[in-house]
Amino acid sequence: MGGWSWDDEPPTPDALRLFQNARRLYDRIGDLTQHALTAPGAFAITPELILEFHAIATAGDPDPEKPPGKFRARDNFVGVAGVVLYQPPSWNLVPGLVAEMCTEINQRSEAGPLNAAAYALWRINWIHPFGDGNGKTARAVMYLVLCVGFGRMLPGEPALPDLFAQQPRRYWDSLKKADRAWERGVVELPEVESLVLDLIEQVILE
Repeated sequence: MGGWSWDDEPPTPDALRLFQNARRLYDRIGDLTQHALTAPGAFAITPELILEFHAIATAGDPDPEKPPGKFRARDNFVGVAGVVLYQPPSWNLVPGLVAEMCTEINQRSEAGPLNAAAYALWRINWIHPFGDGNGKTARAVMYLVLCVGFGRMLPGEPALPDLFAQQPRRYWDSLKKADRAWERGVVELPEVESLVLDLIEQVILE
């Protein structure tokens, strides 16, 4: 999730906006983690929370076709130079898919945070519920699930969500392997879990 950390380069207005949004999102995750620890049993991932995270992450986006905190209202695709790499589900299926996903994340969280976090990371990217900012939102939800599950904010500078940018190929490949498994109707997340676990170990040991 680019923007969790900063360097000495003078920021452009858009880069500054993204950085400030990321800091606000980090603070919000901290607040939610603290609340979950003081009110056990009250924490749950909900569609409203997904929308809130997206609204924070993309606040100030000048593109009227990509409103912050709103599910996409048209079909889109993931591609490079016009080449379609992934076609997400139709826009009209998004609300129902997100609701089902939230239920699944909460159920998986009961067994432990790693699998639930990996599932959230993959599934949000698979649904691609927004016109933009899907990756930022997915990594934020993943991070929250981990922090609540481990009972504290995970350390690190840059923060764990930012570390995915250091391994873009592995990140992409792990998601695509999960996509291919889902084409067979199976949820298989070993590569996603392995990546998340390696990044957890990185922030804890540094």
